[in-house]
Amino acid sequence: MPDAGADVGRLDTLVQPATVRLHGADGTFWGSGFLVAPGWALTAAHVVRAGLGAPERLTEPFDVVLPEAYGQTRTVRARLGYWPRGVFAYDAVPEECDIALVRLLEPEPAHPCVWLSDRRETPKGRLKAYGWYEKDGTPHGWDSVFAYSGKDGLYGLRFAPDSEVPPGVSGGPVVDLHSNVVVGLVKRNSTFGSGDIKEGGLAVRTSLLGDLTAEAVCPEAVLGTDPYVELMRLHDRWHEAAVRPGVPPAGSYGFGAGGPGEGWHRTQAASPEHAVAAAAPGGAATAAGHWSPTDRLRLLGLLSRLPEPGGPVRVKQLVSEAVYGSLGSLPPRLRTLRDGHGCLYRDNFSNTSLPFLRYARLAALAAAHAAEAGDTGGLGYADVVRAVQAVEEWVASRVAEMPVDQVAQVLTLALPPQLTDAPPAHTSGTPYIPAQPSPGEREKATDPLLVCSGTHPGDEGPTVVLEIEPVLWTERPAFFASLRVQVGDEPGGYDEHIEPPGGIPYEELVPSLRRPLLRLFATVDTERRKAPLEVALPLEHFDLGVQRWMLHESAGSLDGNDPAYLPLGAQRQIVVRALDRKEGAGEDPSPEADVWAGRWAALGDVTGLETVRVPPHGLPLREEQLAAAAPGTVPALCRPAGDETGRAGMELALRHGHGVVLWQSSPHASGHCDTGCDALHERLAKTVRGIGSARQLPEHLRVLRARFHRRDYSVQWAEKLSILYDDASRPLPAAEGTVDSP
Repeated sequence: MPDAGADVGRLDTLVQPATVRLHGADGTFWGSGFLVAPGWALTAAHVVRAGLGAPERLTEPFDVVLPEAYGQTRTVRARLGYWPRGVFAYDAVPEECDIALVRLLEPEPAHPCVWLSDRRETPKGRLKAYGWYEKDGTPHGWDSVFAYSGKDGLYGLRFAPDSEVPPGVSGGPVVDLHSNVVVGLVKRNSTFGSGDIKEGGLAVRTSLLGDLTAEAVCPEAVLGTDPYVELMRLHDRWHEAAVRPGVPPAGSYGFGAGGPGEGWHRTQAASPEHAVAAAAPGGAATAAGHWSPTDRLRLLGLLSRLPEPGGPVRVKQLVSEAVYGSLGSLPPRLRTLRDGHGCLYRDNFSNTSLPFLRYARLAALAAAHAAEAGDTGGLGYADVVRAVQAVEEWVASRVAEMPVDQVAQVLTLALPPQLTDAPPAHTSGTPYIPAQPSPGEREKATDPLLVCSGTHPGDEGPTVVLEIEPVLWTERPAFFASLRVQVGDEPGGYDEHIEPPGGIPYEELVPSLRRPLLRLFATVDTERRKAPLEVALPLEHFDLGVQRWMLHESAGSLDGNDPAYLPLGAQRQIVVRALDRKEGAGEDPSPEADVWAGRWAALGDVTGLETVRVPPHGLPLREEQLAAAAPGTVPALCRPAGDETGRAGMELALRHGHGVVLWQSSPHASGHCDTGCDALHERLAKTVRGIGSARQLPEHLRVLRARFHRRDYSVQWAEKLSILYDDASRPLPAAEGTVDSP
C-alpha cells in the first residue's frame, strides 16, 4: 500500500525532539534513544552495556542529552532501569533481548514522548528510522526511510538490503509510515550473511517491553511492581494530557499550546492506514463509524486509570467478547487493557468503532465487578469508581453518534459468565442505560410502521426472491445471485442474473445487489404494501443476515425514524429459504421432500404454536426431538446456524421436514449456554405462543425489528434473529424455469 499520504514532515517534528543521545559521564558518545514516558527513555541494551563496560558499573549514572527548541540541548543524568529477561551482566546481549529502559534522574523532567504502537502486526510498506551519529566529534541528527523486508525471529524487523545505518544510531526509534506509530528501535546496520549475501539492517520491536524484568537493575530506577504495565500507564496518560485544551504537558517547548503530543493523533489520522479506512465502504465510512487515532488516544488514557483485569486470560476474554467470539487466535501475552485494544484492529474489524466501544464498556464493567468483590488492583476503591464512571460516560457520548442498532450492542452489554464467578450484589460503576421512549412514544413504537404481505390469507401480492449460490472454484468466498418476482404460485415476469466473472466477493454483496434490489422494490411495492423478500441460501450461509442490510448508501447518517433508511428487516419481511430444497436439487421423488410437504400442510391447520429448544438445555442434540415434534412446533436455536452445534441442529430440522425455524445469527457467547440463552428462549416461546399461526410470524418479527429501530430497546433481542420460512406448497423452482406447485 502506498505511503504517499504520510505526513512525514509533521512526523519529524514529533519524533526528532524525542530522540536523545546517550553519553558516558566523561562525555563519550554511546548511541541513541528516545523518550517514551515522563522520565523514561528507551534504547538498545547493547548500547548501555558497551558504554558502562564492566558488570559492576551497571548501576553508575550516565548522561542523556535531550534536544530542545532552536537547536539547544539539555543534559540530564540517568541510570539503567530495566532490560528483558535473558540479559545478564556477564554475557553478550542476546539478539532477541536488545532493549533497555533508562530512568532520567530529574525529579520532574519536562520532555515530549513518542507514540508507541499497541499492536503486534508486521509493518506494512516503509519504515523511518531516527537517531544520532558523530562526525569529527560533532553530533548530527539522522533519519532515513527504508523498505520493510520481513521479520527476523519473534522481535526482529528487517530493513531492505540497501539500507545503511551509521554508527551511533543504534537505539533510535523506528516508525511505521503506514500508521505513523513507533514500532521498534534500531539495532544494527546491514551485514553480510552466509554466501556473502547482504542482509538489511535490523530493528527490535518495542513489544519486547512486555518482557522487562520485574526487578530494576538500579535501585534508584524503580517503576512499580510491573514495569511494563506502569510504563504504558504513564505513556498513555501523558498523551491524553497532551491534547487537553489549555493544559500543555511537560516538555511542550516551541510546539504551541497543545504540546508536542497535539500532533501525534493528527499525524496518525493523515497516515495511509486511517485515510484508507475512513474512505472504505461499511461501518468506517462515517466519522462515527471510524475508530480514529483521537478515539484511541482518549480511550487508552481512560483505560490507563482502570485496574488491569487480572492476566492474559481475562484480557483475551474481554477481546473475544467485544467481537462476539469471532476473532480467532490471539497473541499469547496480552498483559494489559492496552494490549487487548491493539488486538481489535485485526481481521475483518479494521478501524470500525463498534468492537472498540464494546471492549471499553466490558473493561469498565469488569473493573466495577472486581472492585465490588474487593479486587481493586492496588488502586483505591473510590479511584476505581471514578475511572469506571469516566469510561462509561465517554462511551455513552461516543456511541450516541452511531446507528441505533449499534448503540444497543454497546449500551446493553452485560458481563458474560466467564468474566465473573458470581455477580456482585450491586455495581459501583452504574451502566449507562439510554432513555426509554415515553409511554406515548412506546405505544407508537409498538405499532407496525409499514404494511407487508403474508399476514392474512388472500393477501397474495408479489414476493421478491433472491437466490445466492456460492461459486465453487474460487479461492475466497464469492457468489452468483439471481433475482425474480413471484406472485403466489406464478412467476412475476422478472428474472435477473448477477453473475460477474469469478462471482461477487463476500464483502461486495451489498454494494453489488443494492441497486438491483432497490430498482426491483420500486416496481413491486405499493403505498400500503412492501413486498416480502425470500433469500434462498445453502445451509452453510444461513447466517448471512440480510435482514441487517442497509441498502441506502447514506443509511446510518440520517434520521432512524425514516422508514426508508431502516435495515431491510425492519422495512419488510425477510425470510430464509433452503436452497437445497430447490426443485431438481436432489433425486425425485425425495423422501425428505414428502416429509417437508406433510409437515407444512399440518402446520397450516395449527392455531397455537410452541417452540422447542435445540439442543435441549444442558443436553446433546437428539434426533428424535425433531423427528417426533408435533405439527405446531417451531425449532429455536440460540446460536448461529453456521457453528458446529447450530449446523447439526439445522440439518436435523431440515431432514425432518421443518419449514419454520428461528435462530440467533450472531455468534454464541461461549461453548455452553448461559443465562442470556435462557432469556432468549423464554422470549421466543412467549412470542411464538402469542401468534395465531405460523403465517403471521415473519410479519411479527419485522414489527419487532421496527420497534427496536424506533428505540424500543426492550426488543433488542429480535435484531439478530433469523427465520427460516420455507413454504413447501410453493417450492423454489428449478433452474430451467418456474415449476408449478404440487
